[in-house]
Parts: sequence; structure tokens; C-alpha cells
Amino acid sequence: MAYFYSGSDLADAREYYCDRCIHGSGTCPVWELHMDWTYEAAGKDGDETKARALEALWPRNGADNGDCRMFVEVLSVETLPNVRGDDATEAARR
Repeated sequence: MAYFYSGSDLADAREYYCDRCIHGSGTCPVWELHMDWTYEAAGKDGDETKARALEALWPRNGADNGDCRMFVEVLSVETLPNVRGDDATEAARR
């Protein structure tokens, strides 16, 4: 499960993942569960079921956090290919 060592570590993760994701941080189940369950799941007396669920959603990668598995980057119109090759698609980009 992802673990944030400080407020700045937490803010960096939000900026890198949540602020660029279609799920956002206000409605994202991964973010909400990590905020609700991290301390209950961590430690020697932690809840193993919650720890496994969090690990499945946002795993650790050694000493660091891995990638959020529900991360889907928001794409802007400018990044979409013009597959139809028409003027309407080009106009939408402007």
C-alpha cells in the first residue's frame, strides 16, 4: 500500500497522480481508502485485509510507492489524434 511519510510527500503524490487523473482526488476510491485505512492497515497490529486491499490498489515498490493502478491520465483535445482527418477534428483542437 502507498505510504506517505510527510505532508509534502502526500501533496507530491496528489499533484503527480490525482490532479492529472480522470478520477480526481475528491471521488477517487483509491485515494479515499488510503486516507481512511492507512493507519489501520499499517503496523504490527494492522488489519491485514485492509493492507492487502490497499496494496492491490496502490502498491509499494521497495521503499517507495509504486504507481496507482487506477491512474488514468486526463487527455486534452490537443493530444488526441485526428483519426478522421477532417476539419471538424482540427477545429475542436483550436
